[in-house]
Order: sequence, then structure tokens, then C-alpha cells
Amino acid sequence: MRKEYVLQKLAEKRQVDPNCTAFGVKKHRYELNYPLGKWEVEEIEKKFHIKLPNEYRKFISYIGDGGAGPGYGLFPFRKSLKYPGSKINRKKITEDFIRPDELAEDDWSDSGLLILCQHGCANNTFLVITGKERGYVWELIEWAGYIPLLKNPPKLSNGRGLSEQEREQQETEWLNKLYQASDNEKMTFTDWYKSWLQELPILPMN
Repeated sequence: MRKEYVLQKLAEKRQVDPNCTAFGVKKHRYELNYPLGKWEVEEIEKKFHIKLPNEYRKFISYIGDGGAGPGYGLFPFRKSLKYPGSKINRKKITEDFIRPDELAEDDWSDSGLLILCQHGCANNTFLVITGKERGYVWELIEWAGYIPLLKNPPKLSNGRGLSEQEREQQETEWLNKLYQASDNEKMTFTDWYKSWLQELPILPMN
């Protein structure tokens, strides 16, 4: 992903939304923070014993370290290492992320996840940096837990007119389709960020 392309698409978003009234935009105003630089990123990786996926490492090194992005905007790299809470959890970030469909029914894994952005209502987007899903973007949604983001995700109807049992079955089938997706169907950081860049801002109705 070239920096010139990113800046051009951000400028196009500003033209559509000059007053920055679209959801989550007021803080970053379609602007990226300064990049960290290659050597600074490498120093942080060494300090916390992590190895970032290449696409994300290049982005924060050469294009921008947080700012304009989906939801309320991209977390700066250092801030993402401190999520959640104020203390950096060095152990969890280095442990392998385990997919929900590979865990026992009531188990939970949030290891190996680097937060990218927040959307509100407990919905957050993460980059997996360890394990088999390394390099792919997953999302935490309140009712379903962690799910992989796909380039062409299956549709999920609103469930109107369905019984509770039918709705649960529909949701389970939808989740299974997500978990069964091939690697080629999943979004990497570049896929995810480009998808947002190509969307026109949704402006509030007057």
C-alpha cells in the first residue's frame, strides 16, 4: 500500500465530509499521525518480544502510526500495546491466539491480539500477531465473540419472524461459515484498511 494512495483517498474523504461529521471522525479528521520509523518499530518489537505482521509494520513505519481509520480511528502502536487498561500485558501479546471454534464451549482466548480500533458498544477490531491466524484481522462483536473479517462475508438476516431457536440456529450457521473460510477469503491489514479507504463517509441526516 503506497503512502501516496492512502493520502489521496483520505483527501477524497475530506472533500465529501469537510466538517468531519461522519461517525468517529471528529478526533482524527481524516489525518494520520506521523510514522514511527523502521528502527523505532524494531526496538519496540525487541522490547516486547513480538514480531509484527509485515503489512502492519510497514504501515506504521512509513505511512502513519494511528489516526484516520475505521471506527474511532487507528490506535497508535504503543497505545495498542497498553490495551486494555493502563498496564502493558507482555505475556498475553506473545501467546498464541486460539480461534473460538478450537476452544471448549465456555473457554475464551484474547492472547496474541493487537487492537486496531474501537467501534463502540464493545465492538473492537484486532490484528492477530501470533498463532495460525497471524496477519489476519478479527473483530470482537458483543453477541458472538471473535470472528474473522472476510473480503466477501456471508449475509446474516435480522431474524425477524424467526423463533428464538431458529434465530440461534441461523447465527450458528453464519458463524460456522466465517470460521470455515479459507485464508484467501480473510482480510489482512492491507485488505481491511483499503476497504475503509474506498468507502464514502456516511454523513448524518440533517
